[in-house]
Amino acid sequence: MVVLFIWLILASINAFMGRTGMLGSLLYHIFYFGILGIIVWINGFGILFNPYLDLIDLILYLVCYFLTGLVLDKFRHHY
Repeated sequence: MVVLFIWLILASINAFMGRTGMLGSLLYHIFYFGILGIIVWINGFGILFNPYLDLIDLILYLVCYFLTGLVLDKFRHHY
């Protein structure tokens, strides 16, 4: 958790300098694995063997991509 927090601080410093790629990638992965972790926590590991996992993964990809875009747009408008 500490390593992830330090990585987020470094990505934010890079974003303040105008390079938002690292921050965008990190935010996407935090959203993706965070939401997937919550889904697994609620439904159990059986969800990973669900035949509809590809559909769930596609929806999760789109949601995380959209959320990352929203955060980066807000970030770019403020700095």
